Amino acid sequence: MCFCWPLPAAGKHELGQLTPFDLIVLLTISNVLQNAMIGPDNSLTGGLIGGLTLFLANGLISRLVIRFPRLSRFFESTPAVLIENGKSCPET
Repeated sequence: MCFCWPLPAAGKHELGQLTPFDLIVLLTISNVLQNAMIGPDNSLTGGLIGGLTLFLANGLISRLVIRFPRLSRFFESTPAVLIENGKSCPET
């Protein structure tokens, strides 16, 4: 299963490569576009501005994290091992 961003400038990510910040952006973009469709501001321009702003901010933050690895501790978490060698790991 492959999950790809709608904009080519954002790059391609598989579902396993999504960071928690990417998930927040996806949930926020759905809320912005929903408000643009059925909310008080039902203009196409409002939805485009909101959506593009979120995608550009996500792209900028992704590039900053690559350029400055210390920022990754703020935006990305460390992975938690759930299963190792076929056995579930206890919570640590």
